[in-house]
Formats: sequence, C-alpha cells, structure tokens
Amino acid sequence: MGIYNDELTVFSTHQLDSFIRLIYQNTNYFYEDYMERKQGVFFESLYINHISKCSKNDAQNLCFCSQFTQDSHSPNVKDILGQDFRKQFMINQIINLYKNYLNKADFFQKKNILFSYLSFLIEQTRNLKNIAIEDLRVIQNQLYALNSKDSVLINLSQIFQICLDFYNTSNLNVKSKKKLRQTLNFDLEDVFSPQYCSIYFSLISQFVEIKRTSTNFQQIFQIDQASVLGKQISELLPKILHEVHELTISEYINLGNKDSLISTDQRFAFALNGKGFIFPISIRIKTEKFLDDFGVTALIKKGSDLKIVKGSATFQLYSLNSCNYE
Repeated sequence: MGIYNDELTVFSTHQLDSFIRLIYQNTNYFYEDYMERKQGVFFESLYINHISKCSKNDAQNLCFCSQFTQDSHSPNVKDILGQDFRKQFMINQIINLYKNYLNKADFFQKKNILFSYLSFLIEQTRNLKNIAIEDLRVIQNQLYALNSKDSVLINLSQIFQICLDFYNTSNLNVKSKKKLRQTLNFDLEDVFSPQYCSIYFSLISQFVEIKRTSTNFQQIFQIDQASVLGKQISELLPKILHEVHELTISEYINLGNKDSLISTDQRFAFALNGKGFIFPISIRIKTEKFLDDFGVTALIKKGSDLKIVKGSATFQLYSLNSCNYE
C-alpha cells in the first residue's frame, strides 16, 4: 500500500490529496491499532513498501527514511513500535510525497497541488486550534468537578472562563454574524433577482477562463451562456481596464497579494456586454476550491441607470450613457 516516486505522474492532484488526507487522519490511530487490536497493518505496509521501494539511500542523496533506520537496511525495532516514531515517519512521508509530486508535475499540476497543500495546512491548523480549545474546556469542567461549593474554585473557574473568552463566546459569535450581514448589506433573496448574476473563473489554467455562469448572466451581459465558457474573463471588461485587470490577477497568483483581489466589500466597476456597450456594475468576489480546480466566484449586480460623466482630453465633460459603445 502506498504511492511511489515512479507512480506519481499517473495520479491526479485530487487522488494524491485524498491519499495524503487519508494517511494523516489515520496517523493518530496507528499506535492504538497496534497496542489495543494487536494489528498494525496500515502503518507497517506503508513503512515496508517505502523502505523497499526507496531509491535515495545513497550517501549523496539521502531520503528522509534514512533517519528512521540504524543503517540503510535495518529499522530500529524498538523505535518502530513507538507512537512518536510512527507519527514522525508519516509526517515526513507526507512532505516527501508533496515534494516528489512537485518535481514530476507539469506547470498546471503544480499550481493545483500547491493550492491543495495550502488548504491542507489551513485545515490542520484549525483542527489543532479546536483540539486545544476542547482540552481547555475539559480542564474547566475539572475545576468545577473538584468542589462545586468551594468559593475559591468558583472564582478561579470564572477567571478561567473570562480570560479564555468562553464566557462571551456566544455574544461574540452573534456580533460577528450581525456585522457580517451588515457588511454584505443585502438579503439572500436579492441574489436570485434578475439584476444579479454570478461568474466563476479558474485560476489554475494559464489563462483566467470562465468556467460557470448563473442563469441571469445572459440577461445582464446579453451574451449566450454556452458561448462564453472557456473565454477569458477580460472579454467582459472594457479594453481600458484590461491592463489593470491582468496586473491584479498576476499579483494574486504569483505574489499571493490577496488584498489586491479578494474583498467582501462591494466594489463599483464597469463591464462590457455582448453588443459592445459599457454598463456599470457592483461586484463582490470570493475564492472557491473544488476537487480539481481553484478560482474566484464573482457576484455581479447590474447598476441602475446612473448619469456617468466622462472627461475628454480638452477637459470637456459629457455623459457616458450617450456614447458608451466601445
């Protein structure tokens, strides 16, 4: 059981990600499986298969597994039975799989697996935080259990509660949700109204391509839904905005400049419909991660019939509404 270096290229990023999540989820059960059930098949099969397939045990290019063996062939039997040994080996195995896959993957696979790895790390960080909170709650309950009538213990428990924000957790959650609703400033029903549509475009491919649109897209942009799929998102923008748009996307993908692209606030912009006319829109955007894709979903609202003013080179002002054909 396992994935070996010479097999990595035949696996999709989703398959690799799923396998890594599987072995990570089972890491905490390896030792329990051995001690209580007298079985260790999952870990032992991974360990033995890696050692037998490993081709990097020469002195010049040592594999991570060399630190888990007394020499290049024999494992330390005392260590292999221990829980710490099993955990450390599997953590190194996960890192090794990611590294080897990146070395063998093409450009597009690398982007995909990097996003998957980032998501994996974020999830594990959140899990560790949740585990720490649960541990603290256990200690809190133990304080109460010592002597529920002892005034000193009650005071300690109250201090413990307030300092860890458990006392105000529910109020904080309510306030944060209320603030979020105020920030978004629209009802869910409005999202499905005729003046709203959504567009999903992928950041994995070399070009920022439109992958999905909602039903109202055709009505707002006056472009057939099927014909726009696979097209670059910049085709829905006036030419004057193309350079700024490409720079923003490039900063996000290559430099990780999240503030340049992602914001829960509403933004005002201009779009280009299928007949070549410019019209005002408001837009909110967020990142989306699917099984084999990563991109951005934009919620777009068509602007009202505003009187938009544009200046000429001679500083003359005229309404954009009357001459908005590009």
